[in-house]
Amino acid sequence: MSSQAQLTQLYLHQVMPLRQEVMYPGKPVEMARVDGDETAVHLGLTVDQQIVSVVSLFVSEKYDHSLQFRKLATLLAEQGKGYGTSLLNHVLAYAE
Repeated sequence: MSSQAQLTQLYLHQVMPLRQEVMYPGKPVEMARVDGDETAVHLGLTVDQQIVSVVSLFVSEKYDHSLQFRKLATLLAEQGKGYGTSLLNHVLAYAE
């Protein structure tokens, strides 16, 4: 992973385009929306001010208020560089 990657808390409108591009290519951006997005914590890794990977954290009412991560996505051109792993490590630290 690039040493220039920065962890950043993002707004929903910043994660939606990347989610759509990676998970729902050719579909409307709203396909990437999930219940609870408005109150979730959205994290991303940026490289040279470009968002390359995102993940969203939700408090699960179904599972005794545990923390759930959803919609982990990394730009296709940036996959295999450790960005997703880095985000998951941050999620685990955040959950503790």
